[in-house]
Amino acid sequence: QIKVAMAAVVPGESSSSSAQALVPSALELSRRVNSLVDLTDIHKILQDCISTEASIDAELEALLAQRHTTSAALEALAPSRDALIIIRGDAERVLKQVSAAATFAQNAGASIRTLDVTQDRVRKALAVATDELDRATCADALADALAAGGPASG
Repeated sequence: QIKVAMAAVVPGESSSSSAQALVPSALELSRRVNSLVDLTDIHKILQDCISTEASIDAELEALLAQRHTTSAALEALAPSRDALIIIRGDAERVLKQVSAAATFAQNAGASIRTLDVTQDRVRKALAVATDELDRATCADALADALAAGGPASG
């Protein structure tokens, strides 16, 4: 424990209460230990290690004290978990239905746009046909008037 803590408390560096910050590589640990030559530095590092160990022990004790509360909270959540599983299944079904409806709506929209274009073309063709029919009617009326000797014949 002291070797691991020593790596985190070399002089000039701050000690950390997080256990993850106290895990150096073996090479780094060896380098730091070998660099210690002054008895005062070694004593200071030892004191820092002891205080770091005490703070880690306090954190562990606090976590262990919360263990019962955490276990009870997890047990209280168990019924909610079952309900959430059911809700998730329902939500997935609704998502599939909505996706199918959206796909249908997109296809229907595309069909409607195609029908609109076709309807516009039919209206234009009908207008052309009506214009041609009107011209034919006018031509027939003119021909009938000319044949009857209307005012244009001399």
